[in-house]
Amino acid sequence: MDKKRLQRLPLMLTGIITLLIAIYGGLQRMAWDLPVISTVIPLAHGQLMVGGFLGTVITLERAVVIKKFWSFLGPIFTGIGSLVIILDIHSTSGAVLITLGSLILIMMFIQFIRTHPALHTGVMTLAAAMWFVGNVFWLLGFSMANVLMWWMGFLVLTILGERLELSRKAATCGLGARPAFSRYGNTRSLLHQLFEKVGSVGR
Repeated sequence: MDKKRLQRLPLMLTGIITLLIAIYGGLQRMAWDLPVISTVIPLAHGQLMVGGFLGTVITLERAVVIKKFWSFLGPIFTGIGSLVIILDIHSTSGAVLITLGSLILIMMFIQFIRTHPALHTGVMTLAAAMWFVGNVFWLLGFSMANVLMWWMGFLVLTILGERLELSRKAATCGLGARPAFSRYGNTRSLLHQLFEKVGSVGR
């Protein structure tokens, strides 16, 4: 294993550990009879899954592409933030760190738009922005029901953006993009419903 991969290993392990802890907390929320490691874990399931695991993995994936020191601050912040939440869900430090991580993800996508402007980068930039807005609401103490709508937008748009990116690469390689775009209508309908719910935040 080369030096660069070894340097990224702690971040990958942090994401995996966060995922396992989040799953454990989710099973406890489903009333599974599991040993109580911490009373915080079940309460932090959503924060750990979205900001801790997915946030760390997605920011790390993009930081590896940019290969700049500042870009790796994204997964570092989200990784450390998730560990802080595991120790104390009521600490604002974890939320602040994850929010900073999401802001750095926006900066990374802005860099992508400048160098490789495309539909999929625009969609994923919007996804990162929704994650950031949701994190700000979370930090400000909004109800988790309102915060989750923005986090859902982050996940759905990220999936859509990556599908568009894969479709573009498939078309470039001559593999055809029709299968990936055949579900675009259903995705658009889903996004429309999601944005309607997001628009109701704060009403």
